[in-house]
Amino acid sequence: MSIAGIRYVVPSAVPYDQPLMPFSSLSDPVDVARAQGALDTVWNEIRPGVPDADQELERERLANIVAYLAHVALDEADLVRRTLERYRRIAD
Repeated sequence: MSIAGIRYVVPSAVPYDQPLMPFSSLSDPVDVARAQGALDTVWNEIRPGVPDADQELERERLANIVAYLAHVALDEADLVRRTLERYRRIAD
């Protein structure tokens, strides 16, 4: 999108396989990869139950949860578990 000659990137233009902005708080490439892996794992589990119209918003919300929990998780499996618990608790 372009307004007054300035090009803006619309968030929906970011493909699912690209790291989302919430991970910008992570400086270690290993942490970023772990967060992205956890996001992909959790997203693949919950995506079938998310209406098409809500998928972008829910994936962004999920990415924020992953980023929030990335610093306290012991490993990727723990991050996946914590993220699923938090997501389901918020969704209920």
